[in-house]
Amino acid sequence: ANGLVYTLNGSYHGKEKQRSITIDTPLERNHTYLVKLTMKTKDPLYLYKDGTVGYLGDKEVGIREPIAIVVTEKTATEKGMAIALTNASDFAMYDAIGLSHYSRIKTESDFSDMKGYEYTYTTVGYNDNYYTYTAEPVPTVPPCENVFGYGTTTYANFPAYYDAAHYPVTATGTNVGKWFLPSLGQWKVALMKLGKLKDSDFPTIDENNYGGEIGTATWDGEKVSKYFTDAGGDLKLTQSGYNFYHISGTRKGRPFGLTQYQMAVGLYKTKISWTADDYQEIGAAVRPFVYF
Repeated sequence: ANGLVYTLNGSYHGKEKQRSITIDTPLERNHTYLVKLTMKTKDPLYLYKDGTVGYLGDKEVGIREPIAIVVTEKTATEKGMAIALTNASDFAMYDAIGLSHYSRIKTESDFSDMKGYEYTYTTVGYNDNYYTYTAEPVPTVPPCENVFGYGTTTYANFPAYYDAAHYPVTATGTNVGKWFLPSLGQWKVALMKLGKLKDSDFPTIDENNYGGEIGTATWDGEKVSKYFTDAGGDLKLTQSGYNFYHISGTRKGRPFGLTQYQMAVGLYKTKISWTADDYQEIGAAVRPFVYF
């Protein structure tokens, strides 16, 4: 018997595409055959509130809701990583003493830096040079918990880190970790996954550059933005210098200096722009990442 047709009823991952499969391979009577099918899609995977991963069609309203887009899938040895569907805040300063030529954070980061979680939740990113110069003790609490009081109000010393860690979306799955401010390398991973950028698309950081734009790459920002809006989130694209996104850590270039380079990424409609500023005055959106 030849020309068997398998008809697929229902849908897979919420989609109806090819409803039947024709097998033209010669088949013999009274034999058993195992048919293996591989379904391919260009759609992104989403991290759901319960800690599971699936496509958008797997969503169950009020029961199984997406909270982030997967940029690195979980393996037997490594955690997965995902980017939140919405901002933790639309505008925040990197450091509460912004407009200062001195930096309280120093990490000497490049596009290989994957330590956004550590910079958010530990004290490894503090600039010893700054605290030695000011004769202040190096903080014993991480940037995400570093606050000060003014009158009866409490403020964050490092608003971008604070807002990322206090993103008001709580997962029920125990495998989902804490939200953090992503590093330069973690943004790279996300942009390669969602924007289909290649390693060669990322600029080489000029350590002698005194700030401003580090480099650019082309992409389809509207297509990537739709991944977020389709799931009930948003990704506001950068326009005329507005809607940049914070990056944790500081750019490499001044290993011993009081002054360091704050970084941000602009996600325009057709290009991505990385920028650095040594006055800590970039106000930007906070888009947290999470491990799972």
